Amino acid sequence: MNEYETFYIPQTLDEPDRILIFEPDEGICFLGLLFYGLLFNQFIMGLVSASVCVWALKRLKGSEQPNLPLYAVYWFLPRWMMRLKATPPSFIRFYIG
Repeated sequence: MNEYETFYIPQTLDEPDRILIFEPDEGICFLGLLFYGLLFNQFIMGLVSASVCVWALKRLKGSEQPNLPLYAVYWFLPRWMMRLKATPPSFIRFYIG
């Protein structure tokens, strides 16, 4: 077997990573709500709410910006949730200089 046959080459460079059939953020949303439903013995309700959440997340990501949820976390949630070293904090609106 040739050593080049063992590597996966994506068809496009922008192809996102996948966990089963979901992208990582969709998988976390789906599995989290499904686990929440199982925890309270409400499997069907957990499955329905997980499916609705993934559908809404895909619809939100399918709009103009694919990283819109990540941008919303940066702008609207506290600074400690995203530790970006090269990006200025979102609460600074104007720079003097």
